[in-house]
Amino acid sequence: AIVSIDAFMYFGTDELFLNSLARFVKPGGQVGIAQSGFVQEIHHPVPAHLAEWWTMENPYCLHSADWWRRHWEQTRIVDVAVSDTLVDGWGYWHDWLTIMGSINPIEMRALEEDAGRYLGYIRVVARRREEAELFDPDLSLPSDYVKQPLLRSP
Repeated sequence: AIVSIDAFMYFGTDELFLNSLARFVKPGGQVGIAQSGFVQEIHHPVPAHLAEWWTMENPYCLHSADWWRRHWEQTRIVDVAVSDTLVDGWGYWHDWLTIMGSINPIEMRALEEDAGRYLGYIRVVARRREEAELFDPDLSLPSDYVKQPLLRSP
């Protein structure tokens, strides 16, 4: 199994990433994520109570549990078993910031004012399909390296 806590959103939004990750999970094996996310996708205009935080963070990597379900299911690599927003999940996010010493008062204020309307904590659990066809990585690159000058004179 592969489990990612509060990290997957930074690289997992790439449509090709799940294919690369699935190589490390046997067919039938699980992949799970738990992380900050949206209760519902946020479309422009951003809600006023989140505007300052949004401008500062540009949180375009955060998504709802439904978004992650669609993102993973379209690959046909996994079957999603669970994709949901944790009840009072925004509180986990808030607790983490409190434990860390609240180095970001704008984020704390946004969480407190939002109180779970848009900001939350999501989880997704899936199993790699037995019949999933993964794309092979490009292994045709030469394994030896010959040092060359970066700029060649004419």
